[in-house]
Amino acid sequence: MEKDKKSIVNRLKWIYKLIKKGLFWHGVRNNVAKLGIDIMPYYWFTVTKELSEPQRIKDETLDLKVSIFGESEIKIIKSKIIGIEQKDLLDDLKNGEICIGLKDNDDIVAYSFIR
Repeated sequence: MEKDKKSIVNRLKWIYKLIKKGLFWHGVRNNVAKLGIDIMPYYWFTVTKELSEPQRIKDETLDLKVSIFGESEIKIIKSKIIGIEQKDLLDDLKNGEICIGLKDNDDIVAYSFIR
């Protein structure tokens, strides 16, 4: 019974952190992927002459640094995300794509492949 209460409390803390940092839908996507339904949303941004407001992560304590990721980081990414094949990511890297991303200390926060 005590284990069930801990599990519920941990789940509620996890949901609270996702909502606080503005990543609720990302958490939903990862949980739906466990059921075998993989949704890969993307963000489309059109460059214009007018100024636009960039999106921001809702946490002021992050110390983000831009990095170029290699094979070791890609293996970490694959271990955290369900629905993406590691061999596909490594093949993209070997085919000349560059993987860049953001790190908060040693934690990978975001990544993207560029041709």
